[in-house]
Amino acid sequence: MTTLTGIPYPTEDFVRGGRPANPARRVLIAAGQLLIEAALVLLLYLAYKHVRYLASDQVDTAMANAHWLISLEQSTGTFIERGLQRLTLSADGLMPLLNRYYASAHFWLTGLTMVWLYVRHPIAYRRFRRTLVTVTVAALAIHVLWPLAPPRMFTDLGFVDTLKVYGPDLYAQRSIGSQANQYAAMPSLHFGYSVLVAGAALTVLRTRWRWLIIAHPVLTLFAIVATANHWWIDAAVAGALVALAALVFQGNRGEAPLTLRPRLVSPQRVG
Repeated sequence: MTTLTGIPYPTEDFVRGGRPANPARRVLIAAGQLLIEAALVLLLYLAYKHVRYLASDQVDTAMANAHWLISLEQSTGTFIERGLQRLTLSADGLMPLLNRYYASAHFWLTGLTMVWLYVRHPIAYRRFRRTLVTVTVAALAIHVLWPLAPPRMFTDLGFVDTLKVYGPDLYAQRSIGSQANQYAAMPSLHFGYSVLVAGAALTVLRTRWRWLIIAHPVLTLFAIVATANHWWIDAAVAGALVALAALVFQGNRGEAPLTLRPRLVSPQRVG
């Protein structure tokens, strides 16, 4: 089993001739491989941000696409974003919490899940990483080919830019706002990544409490729509991308597929 770089995973490189390798060597190997994986993921993220930023000047197209989407939702009776935001604003103190969740949970939970899978479940990590990369690249293509303005830009329709009103005002910060493409609402990677995190926990963990992780994509969906950062269709498209990518990589390359059923056989020993 190899990593993205072709280097064996720690679990396979910790033994030599049936004997455990030197503990210090194991730590060094594991740390080095983890740093390489982290660096490659970081490079992917930076490339994604750069290409995404190159398409950030498609303002007219993004606004026109948003107007088309609004008309579609109104004609089908699914224009729910404004009503959900108004309902949320009526609950004192709820919107600032959703803003914080939107701004932080997306990054930290995804990153911690990757580290956890890498250390404890390397096969699941490979599938998670491949699915995440595939979804990210597909989302980038959509961002460039079909730019879309988020609901918060339509104050004339009654939407409130909650990040600006309640904070944290992410797009006002020079480090983020000057490099972000604010016209890339479709699809929502916030929701897509939350589905990936929940799926990883459900397939790897065996405790009954694992089902609580479903709260993450549910809260994420609520947060991205109520804060007016995404249309509900943005989440639907992201979910579809995750489902397709997961289907492609399920049990791929000779790996035993992960299921929600308890594991019936114990892992084979090396040696």
